[in-house]
Amino acid sequence: MRWFVLTLTLAGCGGTLAPVASTPLPVTRANVVRMPVEIAAGELGDPGVMDRITKRARVRVIGRAYLTLGGPPLDSSDREPPIAPLHVLSETREQLRVISEDDSARVALWIARGDALLVPTVEVQLTDERGAAPTDAGVWLEPGAKVALRRALDRRREVTVTTDALNVVGWVRSSALGAVWTETPAAKVLATHRLAPIVLRAAPSTDAAVIARTLEDTNVVAGEARGEWRMVELRRDGLRIRGWVPDRTLDMGVGEDWGTIGLGSIYTTSHTLRIDVPPGICLFASPDGEVVGVNTKQKTRLGYPVEDGWQRALVGTPWGTRNVYLHTVPTGGFESCLP
Repeated sequence: MRWFVLTLTLAGCGGTLAPVASTPLPVTRANVVRMPVEIAAGELGDPGVMDRITKRARVRVIGRAYLTLGGPPLDSSDREPPIAPLHVLSETREQLRVISEDDSARVALWIARGDALLVPTVEVQLTDERGAAPTDAGVWLEPGAKVALRRALDRRREVTVTTDALNVVGWVRSSALGAVWTETPAAKVLATHRLAPIVLRAAPSTDAAVIARTLEDTNVVAGEARGEWRMVELRRDGLRIRGWVPDRTLDMGVGEDWGTIGLGSIYTTSHTLRIDVPPGICLFASPDGEVVGVNTKQKTRLGYPVEDGWQRALVGTPWGTRNVYLHTVPTGGFESCLP
């Protein structure tokens, strides 16, 4: 399994960096109230519905979550935040309604806005502490990139991006960070070369500043050539990186970039019924309560009987197992939310 590590060194490694362009970029402010999207929780089983929900957030699962505003919280968890971002169904100044897709169901949960990690809301280039960066080479954070916040200085924040594959350090303007961003389809770029372990520089010279360092072979797109140097670009883990490398370090073969595999959760309990729940069945917060989600796949769920035409079932979420309710219908089975 191959991994690579990137280390941004925008100052102190030789070469002079050009100042950042002064043209302002659009910024999404976290304190602005946005109108909820016109999608109800009961529509979460509709075909293609998730593609229509473009808001995203990275959430701390150590906080509390609610099926309804002001309702009883779900169990807290000590696990790390989910690596994959969650869809945001709607939001207020204080809360976000995110969608859990665990356990063959989509369930809308209210959480505190403060439980969402701050991330770039626009594409933004990393700079050094003075705000300087190369003009054509460098490291750009894509919207939603998972970052750790460090020092604050003159409306800028030092950030790090650390995964199993890379480690990058740099500075961004504070206004480029927020809790929610808009997901847009990423352009598909096919790698052309394999890059051997080498430093990427801001210009085609051994005296130029170091942009990044790869410690393992990785796929890149090779671009402009200048003498014995080539401009290369790679995209990985929410980063876009451009830099110059000696042409001899590139190989025409393209290999596999490894990623991470997420595992679901398993829960069990005693003295329960086994309930066969088809896809599209409505999930209610309580008997006669509001619809908070939809079963997405045929699933045998654990649950308990409830009187007056209601059946209690268990659904796993990032915050732990939660009770939802199924409404029985006179013709047999449960009420469906499918169109």
